[in-house]
Amino acid sequence: MKLTCPSAAIIAALRTAGRATSPRATMPILGMLLLDASGNTLRVAGTDLEIGLEASCAATVTEPGRAALPAKLLMEIATTLPDAPVTLETHPETSSGMLACDTVKFELQGMSAEDFPDLPGPDGDTTLRLQADALRTLIQSVAYAPSTDETRPFLTGALLTTQDSVTRMVATDGARLAIASTPLAGAPATPWSMIVPKHGLTELMRILPTTGEVVLAHVGTTLFANTGTVQFRTRLIAGEFPTYQQVVDRAMSGTIELIADRAALIRAVRRVAITSEHSAKAVKFAADNGALVLTANAPAVGSASERLAVQVPENLPVIAFKAGFLLEALEAMNATEVRLTLQDTITPALLRPVGRPEPMAVIAPVRLLG
Repeated sequence: MKLTCPSAAIIAALRTAGRATSPRATMPILGMLLLDASGNTLRVAGTDLEIGLEASCAATVTEPGRAALPAKLLMEIATTLPDAPVTLETHPETSSGMLACDTVKFELQGMSAEDFPDLPGPDGDTTLRLQADALRTLIQSVAYAPSTDETRPFLTGALLTTQDSVTRMVATDGARLAIASTPLAGAPATPWSMIVPKHGLTELMRILPTTGEVVLAHVGTTLFANTGTVQFRTRLIAGEFPTYQQVVDRAMSGTIELIADRAALIRAVRRVAITSEHSAKAVKFAADNGALVLTANAPAVGSASERLAVQVPENLPVIAFKAGFLLEALEAMNATEVRLTLQDTITPALLRPVGRPEPMAVIAPVRLLG
């Protein structure tokens, strides 16, 4: 293989594909990037068998071919290259390669490209088209809520469904739940229902362009995404996602509501929670003469309180939430004001933007002692 391409183009491709590699894997080939040159394109692929990323860039290919070179070294080299054309030449008989740019030259030892895992693309027409900004909003709205408990793998991702021309994502760790949806121009013939791992969602969001369309495809246990310049794949999580609608219905039945400026509430929760650093990190909400008072305390640390000029209903109960849960939910909502709906001090509360039904967050309160 021999080719020349602009340094900026190959740097972007190496960095993108390199995020999917696994340098500490028991299989050394997973620490390699597959470079495949043909026609006028260089394709760079990486995988850890759970996710895969393929990025392409235009290149002047004088000798087509394939090579597997160490991802970590290539990514480190990419950060140092000057702004000049890059020449890449590989030798399949020795599994080695040479990368030159301006006055610098690197000799790299790789592995046989034949040992690199096969990364087949989607087949058939089970596709879903979404605008990149709509998909990004979906992911951002729920990505904070999956569980980190590997003993319950079905909670470590987000449920992705399509039904009645709506795409919806739902995530929960058992103590909180996040829901967001977006309309579809055309739903797949067969409704989708799959659990996408959190790591997969994070990497998918990182490759999304600022504008344009993303094509998703679902084949077997794999979800594919194509942005035009980057192809993404992730292995789906097996298992049954828990029934959640009853929890949402209970939260929506609350009759006690308060409306607050989102940014002001975020700042207040973050400040007050400082003194609960070494306890349950709980922040207490209470009404006081028509205002909202947030308090937190830890016997070994101290206490804090902040008063917000928020219109508070007289029947607001004294209720507490984990500060981290509140902050993550608030930060994921693109809204000026948010509405918190309560029923009592033990039923999960509902948080959502004012004027829009979604995204929504359902958060279980912390039980107060005494």
